[in-house]
Amino acid sequence: MNIDTDILDQIVNEQKISALGLVTPDGRPHCTPIWVHHFQGKLYIFSHSSRAKVRYARENPDCMIAFDFASLRGTIKLISKGSETYNQVRDLPDARYGDNDQLEQYKENWDVALEITPTKLYR
Repeated sequence: MNIDTDILDQIVNEQKISALGLVTPDGRPHCTPIWVHHFQGKLYIFSHSSRAKVRYARENPDCMIAFDFASLRGTIKLISKGSETYNQVRDLPDARYGDNDQLEQYKENWDVALEITPTKLYR
């Protein structure tokens, strides 16, 4: 499903913190707060490979993202730090979270991006 990139951009930019929903290997729900970014029709979440969200995404790439007034279903692809795609998107947090004193420390610790291809938008 193609989701209008202007609508996607508007939804993402309406709030600074969203929630990522995944399923654990034993079938339990897992939800975590995230910073999410939009670029060329895809969403990006940065993290460290040891985090639960990354481990669960490896097992099951299906996910949901909850926003204040919308939610989105998608499929995750893990993008390693240093790859061409990672290098294209690595500075997305700067515009939205540059005022956070810990942003540079976070960026140093991130070694993976969760690239989410949206499949369905609920509004």
